[in-house]
Amino acid sequence: MTILVTGSIAFDYIMDFQDRFKNHILPEKIHILNVSFFISDLKKEKWGTAANIAYSLALLWERPLLAGCVWKDFSIEDDIGDNIDKRYVMKKEDVFTANAHIMTDLDDNQITTFYPGAMMNAWDISISDIDEEINYAIISPNESNAMIKYVKECNDRWIKTFFDPGQQITTHSKETLIWVMETANYLILNDYELNLYSKITELSEDEIIRSFEKVIVTLWEKWSIIYVWDEKTEIDSVKVENIVDPTGCWDSFRSGLLRWLNIWLDWETSAKIWSLTASYCIQKYWTQNHSFTKDEFEKKFKESFGINLDLN
Repeated sequence: MTILVTGSIAFDYIMDFQDRFKNHILPEKIHILNVSFFISDLKKEKWGTAANIAYSLALLWERPLLAGCVWKDFSIEDDIGDNIDKRYVMKKEDVFTANAHIMTDLDDNQITTFYPGAMMNAWDISISDIDEEINYAIISPNESNAMIKYVKECNDRWIKTFFDPGQQITTHSKETLIWVMETANYLILNDYELNLYSKITELSEDEIIRSFEKVIVTLWEKWSIIYVWDEKTEIDSVKVENIVDPTGCWDSFRSGLLRWLNIWLDWETSAKIWSLTASYCIQKYWTQNHSFTKDEFEKKFKESFGINLDLN
């Protein structure tokens, strides 16, 4: 069966700040914040959350179905990787492709600005029009109304759905996020976003967790915790010798779970595969330069978790 990935497809402007943000932001002056950061390095790349997820899924021997909107400045054939079904990437002619400006300091803290551009036309894509049989869908950051439309359409088709609000969580209302709790199967977000979800809905984190089949919370130091009601499973991070760039690591993180759930591996093993996938991403600049062979992946998995993994 097919994995559907929806969300942003964008240009990324990745910047390195050779200092720490905390040295330039005065807490007592936060109400009149006016700062400027001198950037030592700038890279322009193409992708976005949905395309990042799809890229790592393709590395994991999956052929995901990608859905999103771009402008004419984006080449669907050349700028989206191989082994990705691109038929539902829509090209608009009247607005720029979405773009993100991501600045990372020496502590791996990040400041991001995002212009949605063509992404605002995501409503024009309908999952109801997709003929393929879809097993899992991930609804990642996108135009907010389109995200909710996709959750409903997936529910109507009995597709197992991951709601992955990311930076878009604050664009959704209390009523919408509560409706998602009643409609989507799974929730993926980081610990800060879970706190925001709680604040917006005026519900406790426990109430949110208990409303989904599973909630996956990503943490830098542990990679993730999988919650099933009152039970939780902690997934350790994979040790790497050199963290080069954390940008997009959570996108590749999601890919491992989706891929291996799709071939019926258990959640904990799938999450460990996802943790290992992310470790490859953070050792390369940007989100689309990592790669591995099956032999390399199996060997590293054994080293990291003490478990033999057969990917054949």
